[in-house]
Amino acid sequence: MNNFMFKTLIERKLIDLNSEAGKAYQKIKASLEVAIREKKSKVIGFISVNHNEGKSTALLNIANSFASIGKKVLVIDADNKGASLHLYFALPNEKGLSDIILHDANVDECIVSTGQNFDLITSGKEVEYTDSISGSDKISKLLDELKEKYDLIFVNVAPTKSSNDAVLLAHVIEGFVLVIKRKSTKSTDLDDALKYLTLNQKVNLIGFIATNAKSK
Repeated sequence: MNNFMFKTLIERKLIDLNSEAGKAYQKIKASLEVAIREKKSKVIGFISVNHNEGKSTALLNIANSFASIGKKVLVIDADNKGASLHLYFALPNEKGLSDIILHDANVDECIVSTGQNFDLITSGKEVEYTDSISGSDKISKLLDELKEKYDLIFVNVAPTKSSNDAVLLAHVIEGFVLVIKRKSTKSTDLDDALKYLTLNQKVNLIGFIATNAKSK
């Protein structure tokens, strides 16, 4: 498995790509670009062990890095219980992924511009059981449709400790990036997550990102 691992600073907003942290994201983008090219992947999932480990921030800044070089990028928030991506852009979360999958909402009406050169589908209304979304056959059809419109699709997936969404989505997500928070993610939890992910042969883990690293 040719995967990558980089440390980067955690921020609660999109960062200047010319800053120190921005350059770290650019390096991650370069490594991820190689993995994407090798596998001819278009759909990349971001996962973590727990919530609040920097997954959403890493995803958005990497999406911004790809969009900055002219790639047409879509971000999908599939972390229904921990939905947060809309908050970065002060966007409503009234209609999104759950509404598309469960209520046949119009896809185009659920795609919103972030104002940062990439588009977003928010998580949509909270549901009681997330496997009704991640385990739905409609996910595959939706992503096939969206791949015709976008160069890259980044999916925010629920943490492995609280959900089995990563495994349920493995048949439609072509590569996963695992985000780990430095000095926060417990080694035992990480070991459990890696065992859980690698035991399922459909989960293609292509890299790691360590957030909350100190700048030098």
